Amino acid sequence: VICPDDNHKDFGATFNQDVVGKSANDSFTYLATDHLLSGFEGKLVKFVVTVHRVISVDKPNFDDEFAKKAGYESTAEIKEKFTAIWKRENKGIEQTVRRNAVIDYLENLPLDVADSEIQRHLSSELSKLKKEEVDYLDSNADVKEKIVSSIKDKFVKGKRLKFGFRAVKDLCRGKIEFTQEALLNVAARNSKHGDSPEQTLQYAINSGQLPQYKNSVVLDYLIENCHFEWKDS
Repeated sequence: VICPDDNHKDFGATFNQDVVGKSANDSFTYLATDHLLSGFEGKLVKFVVTVHRVISVDKPNFDDEFAKKAGYESTAEIKEKFTAIWKRENKGIEQTVRRNAVIDYLENLPLDVADSEIQRHLSSELSKLKKEEVDYLDSNADVKEKIVSSIKDKFVKGKRLKFGFRAVKDLCRGKIEFTQEALLNVAARNSKHGDSPEQTLQYAINSGQLPQYKNSVVLDYLIENCHFEWKDS
């Protein structure tokens, strides 16, 4: 595992917090439910991690002196040039960044979720754990606290996201059209195994996934009509 500065999401959002401070040859156990392991989605997974080596990088200050050494007049010139290159060469990535920004905004709406709802969901999720997993969490309070926090956070964000989609549909009534063409555009992004968009959309309808497809149409509308401000990072 190469662990960069940003979160290593394959292993869960707090993986980097656990690896901080470890030295070469250190081993530790890490538990997560928000990992991205195929076939184990939403399940508690235990990772046994060994640190093989630690590499540090001495980064220079990003200032005008650095820019001049690199052949530019200023950092502003560097930002302008590479922003243009990035946007030109990564149009698909730019759309993904916009999509993630909209989802992040909706997930963090100032909407309170009743504590009773959160507790019911938490009890339901914990009841799905195997006995040995429960025993492990009961004997590792810090790990259990992280798992509980992760489950609660995911549930609250999901509730806010659903509320956000409903609110946008109401506010933009008459502007967002759930046409066959719009739904097929979503299906084209989700098509697998050589299926046509029409086949994928029909499968979505038959399996009750049409509401998710309509939410994707809402996302597409927001991506095209929201104002985005790009940060330097």
